[in-house]
Order: sequence, then structure tokens, then C-alpha cells
Amino acid sequence: MRVEIYVEGPSDKLAMEALLKTLIDHKLQHGINIRFFPVKGKNNDKGGDAKKDLLTKIPTKAVDIIRDKPDSIKRPF
Repeated sequence: MRVEIYVEGPSDKLAMEALLKTLIDHKLQHGINIRFFPVKGKNNDKGGDAKKDLLTKIPTKAVDIIRDKPDSIKRPF
């Protein structure tokens, strides 16, 4: 099983991985892979408003991925 969690930026990704390391490692031993993905790129290089994208664009993208629409991964935020 895969759990993909979108967060605002790279620092949020690192913080969540650090805070939840024990849980992530435990779940991985049980076949559950938990990963965090920042909406913004390194040094916020994607531009735009990450908070707004996280609430408006990312949920739609996530639903498309769940529905297995092949173009959803290529589509920019």
C-alpha cells in the first residue's frame, strides 16, 4: 500500500519525515509506504501560491491519480 501526502514545501516534507520517522519505519515493515511530496520545488522554484495550490489544485490531481488517468502525473500543478 502507498500513502502519498502533499505538503506545502520542501522544509515541510523534511519536517514531517523527521517527526514521523518511527511511524514511517514501522508501517514500512508492514508493507505501507508513506511518502511526502512538496507542492513547491527546491527553493520554491515552481512559483505560485503553494498554500492555494495545496487546497485547490492538488486534490484534483490526487483524484486523477487515484482514478488512474495517465496524463494526471504529467500535468503541472
